[in-house]
Amino acid sequence: MEYTWQQFNCDHKGGRLSYSLLITCKRWFKTERVTFRLVDGSGQIPPKDDSIDLAAGMSFRIDYDTYGWDWCDGDYIIIFDKKRREYDRQVFRLKTYGPGECPECHGSHQCATCHGTGRITDKMHMISTCPRCLGTGVCQTCYVPTRTIPSLNTPYGSTVATNMNSNVEGSRQRRMIALQKRIAELREMISRCDYDEKMRKLNTSIHGYDTSMTINDMQQAQLKYTYQQQLQQLQYELEQLERGGF
Repeated sequence: MEYTWQQFNCDHKGGRLSYSLLITCKRWFKTERVTFRLVDGSGQIPPKDDSIDLAAGMSFRIDYDTYGWDWCDGDYIIIFDKKRREYDRQVFRLKTYGPGECPECHGSHQCATCHGTGRITDKMHMISTCPRCLGTGVCQTCYVPTRTIPSLNTPYGSTVATNMNSNVEGSRQRRMIALQKRIAELREMISRCDYDEKMRKLNTSIHGYDTSMTINDMQQAQLKYTYQQQLQQLQYELEQLERGGF
């Protein structure tokens, strides 16, 4: 088996950068069953056991989009043999920078491309989402995803407290789903604005500049900016909910 850690844009997080573990079967002409256990390094959520069958050369991704597991610093996966004995372990560990050591933000934890605003302005004074941080404004070099769930007396929380808070948790999950849907809609509307802008520039290059389009251009730019502001706010709210907030 081959294990590869990858960084990708998570759809369920509104396009924010996340991490994935790619498991690839390297055996020739043979299907292999992979039995594994996902473990939260902070001990805040219970382990998750599963098994999959991988044909020769086939791969399987474990991440928030495909499997529902959001990799945080310190999480690890245990691989078992046929007798349920551990024979391999892969730990997800990111480099942690000390104060002022980050080569990109130098300790400010803000994206160096957009200076923490989540948006950039090009030479044509058009405002768009920062391609580096995808509107979060967070430095992507020193950012380390961590799991922050209010801890209780037991490693995985109190059963009584879980039952009492089930309605609150259900409300939080519904809110997250609604936010994810609205974020996807906003990203689609921003993409349409980008397409309209490209078509306008193409027509301008072919037919020459038309001064009657100036007001319309400004309205389109303002509309796109509004969408981006809403997207940034919703992404922040979603991140807070995912970190255990309500």
